[in-house]
Order: sequence, then C-alpha cells, then structure tokens
Amino acid sequence: MNRFARKLPPQSAERLRKCPIQSVSPYALMPAPTYVFMPKNHKFVSVKSPLDFFSPEELKRLEPFGSFYVPDFVEKIFPFRTAGMSCKRVLTWTNPDLEISLAPFELSDAILRMIAPLWGSAFVLDAFCATVFCNEFFESIPESIVRRDQELDIEQFELALFRSSVGVFLALHLGYCDRDLLTQFRDSWFSIDGKPRDPLLTELKELMTYLIPTHANRVLRFESFFPAEGRMLPRLVSRLARIRQAMLNGSLPSVEYDQLLEELCLNSA
Repeated sequence: MNRFARKLPPQSAERLRKCPIQSVSPYALMPAPTYVFMPKNHKFVSVKSPLDFFSPEELKRLEPFGSFYVPDFVEKIFPFRTAGMSCKRVLTWTNPDLEISLAPFELSDAILRMIAPLWGSAFVLDAFCATVFCNEFFESIPESIVRRDQELDIEQFELALFRSSVGVFLALHLGYCDRDLLTQFRDSWFSIDGKPRDPLLTELKELMTYLIPTHANRVLRFESFFPAEGRMLPRLVSRLARIRQAMLNGSLPSVEYDQLLEELCLNSA
C-alpha cells in the first residue's frame, strides 16, 4: 500500500478533506494517506500511509499543525464505514422492555441486505474496503496486537488486516451474527504468518484456506469462489448468487482502492 503521492502541491487543497487532529484517536486505522500542510514548503506532506495509525506521542507532536488532510476519495469508502457501524448497532441493540426479538434467520437476512450493496455494480470486493468495514464493526484491534505485529513487518501487518477482515466479512454472509464470536475470529485470523492463533470452526478454516488475500491479488470477485468445493464454499456461493440476482438494484459503484491511489499520484504530478 505504498503507491501514493508523498507530497502534494498547494493547489491540491480543493481535493483534500480537513480532519481536526484532536478528533483522531490513538491506534485508529487511517482510511487513506494522511497529510499535514507545511507552510514553509507550501506543500502537503504525508505523515501516515493507509491503514497506519498514530500513537499518542505522535498525535501530541503533530497537534500544532491543527488539522490532517485526506484525499476526497475517502467519500467513496464511506458506505463501508456506514455499513460497519449499522451492522454493529443491529447486533448490539438490546431493549429489555421488548419481549420480541428477531429469529436467527431474520437477523442473518437483515445483515445480508445491509452488506450486499458493498459488492458494488461490478460485484467485486477490495480487501481494503472490507478492512474499513471491520474497523467500524469492531472495537479497535488491541494495542498490544497492533504494536507487536506492525513492528515485525508492515506488509505482513497489512495482510493480517486483510485476512482477518475478509474472513469476518464473509462469515457474516454465512450467517454468523454473534459479534463476540466474530471478534474471536478476527483476533485469531489477525496473525503475521497467516496461521490462526486459536482453533477455528472447520468451515471457517476452509474459508481462509481458499480465500487468503495477497498483495498481488487483493480483490475478490464472484469467480474467486470457484470451484465451489468442500462444505462451506457451495453455501457461500449460494448466498453470493442471491445477492447478485436480487439485492444489487441501485448498488454502489465498485471500489478498487489501488486505482484511487494511482489517481492521486496522477493528479499530483
């Protein structure tokens, strides 16, 4: 995730969105390249890559700049953030005054309808966007895990994020709607060597055997799930076929994050 403009000229301001530094939480993953404006150089200079985070010490040191700036294409990934927050609200909502609750199949169907549009009109899913979704769906990844794994290898850190996020995103398609269980899955999949730290259900092991993203191939397509072997993949393909046939009316444009980064480089030239 290194193909983005490290410096932007001042005329890029119209394509940047301002973000007060005080609004950024430590260890929150940044959804885009993050810049500060250097008045002496009259340039926007990157201080964080996508999916990186600020430590409390870094935020304190950068506070005099007042604001961070991110490319306006972050608006294209807002639907993933919104869907993540919405799914979180649905799965954590409780009202002791009501005796009626959704049956498991009703809850699963409601979640499926909320995440279906995220596949976009071309029916593709960028692992980066799944990570943005999960960043809102869960509490932050524990600081101890983030610090330890990021210090080992930044590229493998990103892949760990992609693997765990894609795994959870697809588990939601399969009807796993217990957020505590999904958190265990996320933390288990978040491993540098690609091997889950804790035992997983058999079909979820199968899921990651077939569908581990790589830097060279981070985008999932409907065709990615064939041949549909084993116990889990036919069930997943059936859910995806339902989405494709009945749930994509008026869907969002498909988002491939690397293309957005390349556009940023071209526009800054």
